[in-house]
Amino acid sequence: MNTRQMAAVVAAAVTLMVATPQVARAGAERRPPANVRITPDNRAGSFVRSDGGTDAVLERCSTGRRPQAEAGVALDPSAPEVVVVGGQTVCPDLSVSLGYFDLGWAGIYRSTDGGRSFRASVVPGYPGDTSPAGLESPAHGMRQTAEHALAFDSTGRLFYAFIACSRPRQSSCRNFVAVYDDHGATYRYTVLLSTLSPPSVSGVDEGFGLWGSIGVDRTGGAHDGRVYVTWNLFVLYAQVDPLPEQAVPMSLTMLSRSADHGRTWSPPVPVMPPAGVPYSSDVAVGPDGAVHVVTRNIGQTGPLEQVSTAVGGMDAVLLASSHDGGVTFGPPVLVDRIRDFNHARYTTGIQSENPGVCGDGYFACDTPYTAMDDGSNAVVVADTVGVHVFWNGRRGAGQSKVFVRSSLDGASFVAPARTLDDVAVGHQDRVEAVSDRGVITVTFMDSRADPSYDADRPQGNTLDGRTVAPYIDTWAAQSRDGGVT
Repeated sequence: MNTRQMAAVVAAAVTLMVATPQVARAGAERRPPANVRITPDNRAGSFVRSDGGTDAVLERCSTGRRPQAEAGVALDPSAPEVVVVGGQTVCPDLSVSLGYFDLGWAGIYRSTDGGRSFRASVVPGYPGDTSPAGLESPAHGMRQTAEHALAFDSTGRLFYAFIACSRPRQSSCRNFVAVYDDHGATYRYTVLLSTLSPPSVSGVDEGFGLWGSIGVDRTGGAHDGRVYVTWNLFVLYAQVDPLPEQAVPMSLTMLSRSADHGRTWSPPVPVMPPAGVPYSSDVAVGPDGAVHVVTRNIGQTGPLEQVSTAVGGMDAVLLASSHDGGVTFGPPVLVDRIRDFNHARYTTGIQSENPGVCGDGYFACDTPYTAMDDGSNAVVVADTVGVHVFWNGRRGAGQSKVFVRSSLDGASFVAPARTLDDVAVGHQDRVEAVSDRGVITVTFMDSRADPSYDADRPQGNTLDGRTVAPYIDTWAAQSRDGGVT
């Protein structure tokens, strides 16, 4: 999620939705009545340290007016008015440029009034942090963070997972989890979860993490309180048959678990064998304590088709489940094959080493369009009715829609996948979902209001490459019958 103020994320998460119509624009109902600015980087003194103090770095964060990206959100089940948003905060002193975009540090924004207002801080350990908590953090010395995910347990303890890197080279990255008590108000500690070292695979040189998730068991069962973190370990230079002489990447979806409130973590285990290149993963804990992990795999088409072909991959959504608290996982189940909706297909850089990232000069592209650097993702929720998987992908005419497919137990999917609606214009992407007290709520970005919509162009672009605004909104859909309608 790349938004300037991250407003859409919380609007989708905390706004009360109506059931009729079942697809509603987020923010159109009650609480809050309009978008709320989460990142107060236009007001002196707005950012504070975890201990309530400040420093020169955070003073400049308060007025820096810089981008935020890769946001996550968590609602406290023990205090429903508490909402916490995390994401990459590109403050002036925390900015690391990669040439085509900047990286920052893990920001944390907490609301105690249901999302009407937020208090801003950053996770300790950031560059220039001389506080005791910052110096003690194992993330101290890292330069930037990415892939932020948050979740509460049933007692109001917050877990904030992120990847931090000591330099732009991705092999320097590590996985961390920061833990907060008192409904997210009090920082306790940060733990090094994984060095992102590749598993034992012949020919592996290095690895880094990509787009993971976090889930907590709140069932009251045998594994109550257990925390699960997933990420996609992108392994470089593995010799993979049938290309024994050529170095190609491969990737695995990994999971680590904690049974002591995030203080210690199990060694990472692969959730499923290689089946392409997992672009995103998501984890959900069912009411019976079963752990379900879904991945959206890049298959034999797209920018990594050679990689995926080498391991027999396919464009697909896969699900693997564990019934022993994340210790072992059963064989992956094919949820559905998909056609990836990747914005990079519109903007392929001819000269760039980063195809799909367009700009001026060296990064010039062969199209006049401006598009997000993003692709299809998949998420999973589990409730008393079953396991429900949502993803976005392209239909026959090229339009991206959100699809859903449900299973009684995650072991098989019988009913065919279907879309959330039949609206014939606009692309839908960036899907998220939650199930609570018998109601499944799905949020997504939707460009049905784009006056320049064309299935073969990125959102908000006219044929001659001009941009129009507004062209995209956050929408929500609800189901009260277990995902049937």
